[in-house]
Amino acid sequence: MSLSIDEAIKKVLSFLKSIPMAPATVTYYSCCCSHVRDYCQRNALQEFSYKDAASFTAEQLKLAENGKFGKIYALIMRKAAYYVADYFETGTLEWKRNRYTITELPENYQQILGSFEESISGKLAEGSVYNIIHEIRKFLKYLEKAGCLTIQDLSADILRAYVIQEAPKHMGNYVNLTWPLKKFLAYVKKSGVALSGTFDFLLANPAPVHERVLPAFDDDETKAILESIDTSTKQGRRDYALVMLALDTGLRWSDIAKMQLSDIL
Repeated sequence: MSLSIDEAIKKVLSFLKSIPMAPATVTYYSCCCSHVRDYCQRNALQEFSYKDAASFTAEQLKLAENGKFGKIYALIMRKAAYYVADYFETGTLEWKRNRYTITELPENYQQILGSFEESISGKLAEGSVYNIIHEIRKFLKYLEKAGCLTIQDLSADILRAYVIQEAPKHMGNYVNLTWPLKKFLAYVKKSGVALSGTFDFLLANPAPVHERVLPAFDDDETKAILESIDTSTKQGRRDYALVMLALDTGLRWSDIAKMQLSDIL
């Protein structure tokens, strides 16, 4: 196909607009496609194949792991890259759920994962479905390696070990680990599979403690406030004492106004 990278990208963006996709989302994909364009320029690519899309994706995921940008952005860049590759490889574009390279699972786990994906598809955003299935696939692969070959064999010890292993990867948002697991185990239970116990206590999300931090005066500001008070008068000396009390104790003005001599004698 005699086609340039820029022409292919224009075709992809035009296709996304025709779905129709929200203008903001098309703009987001346009940013992702710009990374594909840059990649092609760096590597002197005149065409963009599925193999190129896979290499591009591996590079972006590595950058995401190193904190260059979020993983979700890298995954959307992957989707954009495969659309460009689709157009080069087939000359057509289709709105579909792409199947990228995935970890193979035992047949029974693959079946339950497929059924679970069907149950949440259409109810959640596509990105959310992808993230959930990605996390559950990792979980099922862990179970296989741990010798837990059926979901009925899942124990609290195995689940605890998995959560401990994965928790450091989700320090910024622990719910991204626990929510998919909760949703999956709830589906399994609803499907009539008898689990060996209740695991909710292992997937609790402790509420963060939000401490309100109020701005404070620095030393220069404090000095300026005190020096502005005329201590040669009784009122000035009173004001100086009130300001020092507030600065040293952190008492609110309303509490200071209510104070009596009996409160401090």
